[in-house]
Amino acid sequence: MLIAVDLGQRAITRLIDLMMVNACRGATDELQRAAFSDPLTGCANRRAFELDLDRELARCARAELDLSVIAIDLDGLKAVNDSAGHAAGDRRLVLLVDTLRKALRGMDGIYRLGGDEFGLVLPDTSPDDAAVLIARAVRLGAPPFSWGTASYLSTGCTGVAELLAVADSDLYAKRRLMRASPARSRSGTEAAGFRAQTRGQG
Repeated sequence: MLIAVDLGQRAITRLIDLMMVNACRGATDELQRAAFSDPLTGCANRRAFELDLDRELARCARAELDLSVIAIDLDGLKAVNDSAGHAAGDRRLVLLVDTLRKALRGMDGIYRLGGDEFGLVLPDTSPDDAAVLIARAVRLGAPPFSWGTASYLSTGCTGVAELLAVADSDLYAKRRLMRASPARSRSGTEAAGFRAQTRGQG
């Protein structure tokens, strides 16, 4: 009888230990998700962007593959926040991420870098292919946004900050071109087409 009781207590102790291990593991996974994700939009954050892009750049260097990074600014967020409130601005941010998810492929990454700024990491993607994905997001109803791209092979950039800086520079250059062409929209399908047109003329 004492042996049976002792075995039962051991089984209960093992069960409790297992439950505690699983609980700790679940809490660790939750903390890790929180550390690398944006709580509003559910996409990854800047820390995840830097880690993922660094890993993808190393893979591209080994396999001689291309990779594109897209810098995105959500247009007019401050005006929306000021006129309609931050809840409306938050809905606009969520809409952008949701639309990008529909437009991109499973292997692509979406990251909120801060405020109205986002980054996309597109493995095995040329600048022309990146423009196609952006045009798809526009057709699916993304709110107006500005964007610029930089690719690993065409720039020769091997660092995360360096490649993102090139994409940012492309975004600002494209924005200046759009402002200098008042007959065209600053973003949207016309902007995507204008970007492809100017690249073909270069």
